[in-house]
Amino acid sequence: MIRTAARTAATNADRYRHTPYVSGATNVHDPSGIVIADDGTPIIFSTSYETDGRGISMRCCADGDLRLAAWSIRGCAGAGASDGFAFANVPNWIAQHVPQSHGPLWAPDISWVAAAAEWRLYFSVSSFGSQTSCIGLATASQLLRNGTRWSQRGPVLCTPAADPRRNAIDPHGILIPDGTTWLSFGSFWAGIALLRLNESTGAAAHGATPIALAMHEDGSDSIEASWLHYEGRAVSDVGVSSGKYFLFVNYGFCCRGVNSTYSIHVGRATSIQGPFIDRTGSLMTHGGGTLVQASSGNVIGPGQAGLLVNASVTGRGDDVLFSEHFYDSDAAGAPTLKLQRMTYDGEGWPQLSRWTGP
Repeated sequence: MIRTAARTAATNADRYRHTPYVSGATNVHDPSGIVIADDGTPIIFSTSYETDGRGISMRCCADGDLRLAAWSIRGCAGAGASDGFAFANVPNWIAQHVPQSHGPLWAPDISWVAAAAEWRLYFSVSSFGSQTSCIGLATASQLLRNGTRWSQRGPVLCTPAADPRRNAIDPHGILIPDGTTWLSFGSFWAGIALLRLNESTGAAAHGATPIALAMHEDGSDSIEASWLHYEGRAVSDVGVSSGKYFLFVNYGFCCRGVNSTYSIHVGRATSIQGPFIDRTGSLMTHGGGTLVQASSGNVIGPGQAGLLVNASVTGRGDDVLFSEHFYDSDAAGAPTLKLQRMTYDGEGWPQLSRWTGP
């Protein structure tokens, strides 16, 4: 991005306020949450819009220090893949299940499942405006800055075959304290749903059917990009009752540059299956959701929340590192990574502030 001398100090200060401690290869869309790889490297995955078979984008924290959060694609790649990409080739099953897809894989989600001793990378395959979509799974025993060997496990869920009311994109996997694993997903149509997974394989559990978590009461379509967070830390550390689940979603529309209308909303529940309720007591299955972040300054359409709880990274036991993308109006609406600190207010609701590193 080229800046001119006419840019005022106030404008520069506003930009710094909205994109603190993030530099380098920050051009990401639909980012996963940040994870710490087995070699200690912070890594984030994101949608790739390449059509040459490379699939999912990845970025590595250049020096491994999230206090600086300088991101790079150099030497950041899966086995056999080009720098900045997780896979060398798009999985073969896509041509059969989602024939209208031309290569891009959307909205990846990455997590470590200790009981299975594997990393699970979920991703979605679709095309704009289509409900013919699948959520795929790749697994690896080790996650490395360079050379991760992914095994493709095929589709976990496809629509409309699995559920004609839903759209199988924007996956997020979560392991909860009772040892069960779940997948939230959804976009447009009937909103956000939850699916029980097989703990051993990461595939859909036998006989599992989607459970509604959030939708617009008036039937409007614009809800997607879910993230579930379990807050189990002591009340003295976080200022919120232990045992709460938080569901983050996006309302509005993405992918329109400076005309995007994404905003991030949240509800909470005492069960992974809901019901999720916002600050006013409204159900998220009836259009509820407390606003977490909307457009402000050069930050247009913030979305795709991801959370990292890791005291060794954040440096404070009460901190959560909150990642998202936004469309930068100072850069012609380019999708850009943003990091913030998430804590809780006096009533136990998430609030965001400037990330300054540990």
